[in-house]
Amino acid sequence: MKRSWAIRISGTAVLLLLIGAAAWFSIGATKPKSQFKTGAVERHDLVQRVTIAGTVISRRRTVVAAPYNGYVKQLFVKVGDRVKPGQPLVSVVQSLATSEPVFPLRAPYEGTVMHVNKHEGEYVKEGDAVDYILRLDDLSQLYVQSNAPEMDWAKLKVGLEGDVKASAVTTRAYKGKIDELTLAPQSSQNGSSAGEYPVRIEILDPDGKLGPGMSTVVDITTAPVEGLTAQALESEGGLLFTTKEMLRKKLVRMATTERLRMTLGDNLKRYLDQIVSWELVAREYDEAYRLAREATLTGKKTEFPPEF
Repeated sequence: MKRSWAIRISGTAVLLLLIGAAAWFSIGATKPKSQFKTGAVERHDLVQRVTIAGTVISRRRTVVAAPYNGYVKQLFVKVGDRVKPGQPLVSVVQSLATSEPVFPLRAPYEGTVMHVNKHEGEYVKEGDAVDYILRLDDLSQLYVQSNAPEMDWAKLKVGLEGDVKASAVTTRAYKGKIDELTLAPQSSQNGSSAGEYPVRIEILDPDGKLGPGMSTVVDITTAPVEGLTAQALESEGGLLFTTKEMLRKKLVRMATTERLRMTLGDNLKRYLDQIVSWELVAREYDEAYRLAREATLTGKKTEFPPEF
C-alpha cells in the first residue's frame, strides 16, 4: 500500500514538472511584440526646399470695358472662344435705336475668352474695369504668381526649378522654374513694407487642366546635395550651389593643395553639422579625394563613379 502511494506521488510530481517545463518553454519562446514600427530605407538625394503658395496667371490678361457710357449692341464671341488679333469682340452704342454704323472693339492679341459678363442690350459704364464686358487671356504661357517671406527670399534665385501642385488637379504635379524675382518687398496700402517678395514661376509643362485663378503650392529645390562641396571650394563654406561636373574638377585641383584642403575641411564641417549629415558627405569626399590623389600620383585620368 505504501509503495502504491509512493508511485502515485512520484507520478504526480513528474507530471507537474512536465507541465511546468512546457509552460516555461512556451512563455520563453514567445517574444514580446516590438513597440516600434519598421520600414524599408531608401536612398534619395539630400535637398533643401522652399514651399510657397500662389495663384496661376496667364501671360497676358485684358478686360474689355466700354469706351463710353452706353449699351451692348452685339456680342461676337462667347466663353471659351479662341480669337485672333483684330477679331471683333463686342460693339457698344450710346443708344440702341441708333442706325449709324458701329465700329466693334477688337482683340488686341490671340487669346481665349474667359468671361462674358454682359448681354446684348445691357447698359455699360465707360472704362469700368470691375463690371467689365468680357475678359480675354493669352494662355500661350502660364505662371504662378506668389510671395516669398523674407527669410526664404534669400534662398531663391532666377532659374531654380520646383514642383507645382494645383488644388484642382489631383492627378499630377507640374514642373516650374523661377522666372522673375523682385529685389524689394511689396508695399502695403499705407506704404509700409509687407516683408514678402513677389515671385513668378513659369509652368514648364502646362496642359488643358491647369488654368488661371487656380490655387497652387510650389516646392522649390534651393540646395541639391551635389553642390555642397563644390560651393565650399569657391566661398569657403558659403551657400552658392553648382553642378556635379564643377565639383569633380574642383576636387581634382584640391587634391594637390594642402592649404585649400584644410580650409575647406574646417568651414565645410561647421556648415554640414548644422544643415546636413557630415557622415554622408564625408564618405563621398573621402572617396573623391582618394581617386583624385591617385590620379595625381600616377598621372592617369581620374574616373569618378557615375553615382558620385
